[in-house]
Parts: sequence; C-alpha cells; structure tokens
Amino acid sequence: MLARLIATINTIIPPMKFKSPTNPNNGKPHHTYLIGNEGSRVIYLVIRKFYLKKEFQGKAFDYDDLAAKLDTLAEQAHADEYGVTRDTKDEFIYRFWWD
Repeated sequence: MLARLIATINTIIPPMKFKSPTNPNNGKPHHTYLIGNEGSRVIYLVIRKFYLKKEFQGKAFDYDDLAAKLDTLAEQAHADEYGVTRDTKDEFIYRFWWD
C-alpha cells in the first residue's frame, strides 16, 4: 500500500525541468517524503515550490488540484487523518496519518 501510494504521488507531481535541456537536475523529483511514527504511521509529503514555478514548468502549478488528488489518494489508502499542513509561498506540506 505504501509503495503504491508513493509511486502514484510521484506520477502526479512533475519532476524538475530547467530551461537548459542539459541541466543534470532535469527529471529529478523536487519533493521529499518524511516517513515516521506519531503513535501510528505518518507520511509527510514536502514540496519546495521553487521548482514548480511557471518559469520552469511553462505554467503555474495548481496546488489546490494537487490537494484534491492527494485527498482522494488518502481516502483510497484508508488514511485516518490527512490534509495540507502548510502552504506558504515557498513550501507545500501534506500529511497522511493512519491509526
């Protein structure tokens, strides 16, 4: 279940894309996961917004749409608590928690 959730998330968040096609960071993920235990399993998805700016992606990234997709994935993964915990100009964090 966890591996499938991570794999699905990785498909809906675009990888790094710089103007130069030879940039060695092209194609790498810019989001990370913090996996831990807060009485039960918890996963934090952390996105540094810098790389999803319009200048890199060609269009503005829709964080509301991402949150809706993550909500659906959380429900499918039977998470007991889930949602956006931080959404600033620089960072987006989404939390999944199972009891």
